[in-house]
Amino acid sequence: ELWRHSIAVSVAAEGLARELDLHGAEDIFTAALLHDVGKLVLGRFVQDDMTAIQAAAGSEISFEVAEKQVLGTDHAHIGAQILSRWAFPADLVHAVQWHHDPDGGGEARRTTDIVHVANVLCLMMGIGVGREGLQYQPSPAVTRRLGVNPMHLERIASQTLQWVEELADVFVAE
Repeated sequence: ELWRHSIAVSVAAEGLARELDLHGAEDIFTAALLHDVGKLVLGRFVQDDMTAIQAAAGSEISFEVAEKQVLGTDHAHIGAQILSRWAFPADLVHAVQWHHDPDGGGEARRTTDIVHVANVLCLMMGIGVGREGLQYQPSPAVTRRLGVNPMHLERIASQTLQWVEELADVFVAE
Protein backbone atom coordinates (compact mmCIF):
# COMPACT_ATOMS: atom_id res chain seq x y z
CA GLU A 1 0.00 0.00 0.00
CA LEU A 2 2.89 2.36 0.77
CA TRP A 3 4.42 1.68 -2.65
CA ARG A 4 1.06 2.26 -4.39
CA HIS A 5 0.55 5.50 -2.44
CA SER A 6 4.08 6.72 -3.28
CA ILE A 7 3.59 6.02 -6.99
CA ALA A 8 0.19 7.73 -6.93
CA VAL A 9 1.59 10.83 -5.22
CA SER A 10 4.42 10.92 -7.78
CA VAL A 11 2.15 10.82 -10.80
CA ALA A 12 -0.27 13.27 -9.16
CA ALA A 13 2.57 15.69 -8.41
CA GLU A 14 3.92 15.45 -11.93
CA GLY A 15 0.41 15.87 -13.36
CA LEU A 16 -0.26 18.86 -11.13
CA ALA A 17 2.96 20.56 -12.22
CA ARG A 18 1.99 19.95 -15.85
CA GLU A 19 -1.63 21.08 -15.27
CA LEU A 20 -0.41 24.34 -13.70
CA ASP A 21 2.24 24.75 -16.42
CA LEU A 22 5.02 24.99 -13.84
CA HIS A 23 8.51 24.97 -15.28
CA GLY A 24 11.64 23.88 -13.48
CA ALA A 25 9.90 21.09 -11.60
CA GLU A 26 12.47 18.38 -12.40
CA ASP A 27 12.63 16.92 -8.88
CA ILE A 28 8.86 16.78 -8.37
CA PHE A 29 8.46 13.10 -9.25
CA THR A 30 11.40 12.04 -7.08
CA ALA A 31 10.36 14.21 -4.12
CA ALA A 32 6.85 12.78 -4.28
CA LEU A 33 8.09 9.21 -4.68
CA LEU A 34 10.29 9.55 -1.58
CA HIS A 35 7.95 11.67 0.57
CA ASP A 36 7.21 8.74 2.93
CA VAL A 37 10.65 7.11 2.93
CA GLY A 38 10.79 7.68 6.70
CA LYS A 39 7.90 5.21 7.09
CA LEU A 40 10.06 2.46 5.66
CA VAL A 41 12.76 3.13 8.23
CA LEU A 42 10.44 3.64 11.18
CA GLY A 43 8.42 0.57 10.24
CA ARG A 44 11.42 -1.63 10.88
CA PHE A 45 12.14 -0.19 14.32
CA VAL A 46 8.83 0.77 15.90
CA GLN A 47 6.82 -2.46 15.80
CA ASP A 48 6.23 -2.27 19.55
CA ASP A 49 5.26 1.40 19.39
CA MET A 50 2.87 0.97 16.44
CA THR A 51 0.06 -0.20 18.72
CA ALA A 52 0.44 2.96 20.84
CA ILE A 53 0.55 5.16 17.72
CA GLN A 54 -2.58 3.55 16.28
CA ALA A 55 -4.36 3.84 19.63
CA ALA A 56 -3.51 7.55 19.84
CA ALA A 57 -4.50 8.23 16.22
CA GLY A 58 -8.15 8.56 15.45
CA SER A 59 -10.80 11.15 15.01
CA GLU A 60 -9.13 13.61 17.40
CA ILE A 61 -5.57 13.55 16.04
CA SER A 62 -3.92 12.45 12.83
CA PHE A 63 -1.47 9.59 12.47
CA GLU A 64 1.35 12.12 12.06
CA VAL A 65 0.57 13.84 15.36
CA ALA A 66 0.22 10.49 17.16
CA GLU A 67 3.53 9.37 15.66
CA LYS A 68 5.23 12.48 17.04
CA GLN A 69 3.58 12.11 20.48
CA VAL A 70 4.63 8.48 20.88
CA LEU A 71 8.05 8.56 19.21
CA GLY A 72 9.10 12.17 19.70
CA THR A 73 9.63 12.39 15.93
CA ASP A 74 7.76 11.51 12.76
CA HIS A 75 8.36 9.79 9.45
CA ALA A 76 8.72 13.09 7.58
CA HIS A 77 11.57 14.25 9.81
CA ILE A 78 13.31 10.85 9.67
CA GLY A 79 12.93 10.72 5.89
CA ALA A 80 14.41 14.20 5.50
CA GLN A 81 17.38 13.26 7.69
CA ILE A 82 18.08 10.19 5.57
CA LEU A 83 17.87 12.08 2.29
CA SER A 84 20.03 14.87 3.67
CA ARG A 85 22.72 12.34 4.66
CA TRP A 86 22.51 10.86 1.18
CA ALA A 87 23.17 14.36 -0.25
CA PHE A 88 19.82 14.79 -2.01
CA PRO A 89 19.08 18.37 -3.12
CA ALA A 90 17.88 20.66 -0.31
CA ASP A 91 14.59 21.39 -2.09
CA LEU A 92 13.77 17.69 -2.23
CA VAL A 93 14.74 17.17 1.45
CA HIS A 94 12.51 20.13 2.40
CA ALA A 95 9.57 18.61 0.49
CA VAL A 96 9.94 15.30 2.35
CA GLN A 97 10.23 16.96 5.75
CA TRP A 98 7.30 19.35 5.31
CA HIS A 99 4.86 17.45 3.06
CA HIS A 100 2.23 17.35 5.85
CA ASP A 101 2.85 20.93 7.05
CA PRO A 102 4.16 22.96 4.10
CA ASP A 103 3.95 26.24 6.01
CA GLY A 104 5.88 24.86 8.99
CA GLY A 105 9.21 24.84 7.18
CA GLY A 106 9.72 28.57 6.97
CA GLU A 107 9.86 29.82 3.41
CA ALA A 108 7.31 28.52 0.92
CA ARG A 109 8.77 26.19 -1.68
CA ARG A 110 6.99 25.12 -4.82
CA THR A 111 8.24 21.51 -4.68
CA THR A 112 6.97 21.15 -1.11
CA ASP A 113 3.64 22.73 -2.04
CA ILE A 114 3.13 20.39 -4.99
CA VAL A 115 4.07 17.27 -3.00
CA HIS A 116 1.72 18.39 -0.22
CA VAL A 117 -1.25 18.86 -2.58
CA ALA A 118 -0.51 15.60 -4.44
CA ASN A 119 -0.23 13.67 -1.16
CA VAL A 120 -3.48 15.10 0.20
CA LEU A 121 -5.25 14.51 -3.11
CA CYS A 122 -4.23 10.84 -3.08
CA LEU A 123 -5.35 10.47 0.53
CA MET A 124 -8.67 12.09 -0.37
CA MET A 125 -9.05 9.54 -3.21
CA GLY A 126 -8.42 6.71 -0.76
CA ILE A 127 -4.94 5.82 -1.95
CA GLY A 128 -2.97 5.41 1.25
CA VAL A 129 -5.72 6.34 3.68
CA GLY A 130 -5.01 5.36 7.25
CA ARG A 131 -7.32 5.39 10.26
CA GLU A 132 -8.25 9.03 9.87
CA GLY A 133 -10.12 8.37 6.65
CA LEU A 134 -10.87 11.23 4.32
CA GLN A 135 -10.41 14.15 6.70
CA TYR A 136 -7.41 15.50 4.78
CA GLN A 137 -7.60 18.85 3.03
CA PRO A 138 -4.81 20.70 1.22
CA SER A 139 -3.50 23.82 2.91
CA PRO A 140 -5.51 26.86 1.75
CA ALA A 141 -2.29 28.90 1.70
CA VAL A 142 -0.67 26.34 -0.60
CA THR A 143 -3.62 26.15 -2.99
CA ARG A 144 -3.60 29.98 -3.20
CA ARG A 145 0.16 30.09 -3.84
CA LEU A 146 -0.08 27.49 -6.60
CA GLY A 147 -3.34 28.79 -8.04
CA VAL A 148 -4.99 25.37 -7.66
CA ASN A 149 -8.75 25.23 -8.03
CA PRO A 150 -11.22 22.34 -7.62
CA MET A 151 -11.24 21.74 -11.38
CA HIS A 152 -7.47 21.16 -11.34
CA LEU A 153 -7.84 18.69 -8.49
CA GLU A 154 -10.65 16.85 -10.26
CA ARG A 155 -8.63 16.46 -13.47
CA ILE A 156 -5.49 15.36 -11.61
CA ALA A 157 -7.48 12.88 -9.50
CA SER A 158 -8.97 11.30 -12.62
CA GLN A 159 -5.61 11.10 -14.39
CA THR A 160 -3.88 9.77 -11.28
CA LEU A 161 -6.33 6.88 -10.91
CA GLN A 162 -5.78 5.96 -14.55
CA TRP A 163 -1.97 6.20 -14.29
CA VAL A 164 -1.84 4.19 -11.06
CA GLU A 165 -3.91 1.40 -12.61
CA GLU A 166 -1.65 1.36 -15.69
CA LEU A 167 1.47 1.24 -13.51
CA ALA A 168 -0.05 -1.48 -11.34
CA ASP A 169 -0.70 -3.54 -14.46
CA VAL A 170 2.95 -3.15 -15.50
CA PHE A 171 4.23 -4.30 -12.10
CA VAL A 172 1.79 -7.22 -11.92
CA ALA A 173 2.72 -8.37 -15.44
CA GLU A 174 6.38 -8.64 -14.49
